[in-house]
Amino acid sequence: MAPTPEATAASPAKRTRKPRSKPTKRYPTDVTDAQWALIEPLLPPPATRGRAEKHPRREIINAILYLDRAGCAWRLLPQCFPPWETVYWHWALEERRHRRPGA
Repeated sequence: MAPTPEATAASPAKRTRKPRSKPTKRYPTDVTDAQWALIEPLLPPPATRGRAEKHPRREIINAILYLDRAGCAWRLLPQCFPPWETVYWHWALEERRHRRPGA
């Protein structure tokens, strides 16, 4: 039986993202393969315990670079990137990790 229009209208809209099989260069701020080869070893290793990473680290770095260049709000991050909450969490984690005590 098909849902009624009232039931469809009452259900909250879910924000879904299309999974991509292969990252592609979409913006001028996206890192190249040569740049990624230099950046990747500088990142902390993935956690061995807990939940596996859902979004590729390269895509998170691309999103942070996009935000830096565009100067837009976190919530205005385009849909082709990981969710803004995830990108912000990774950015804040690195910000805390590199902050000098007493600064």
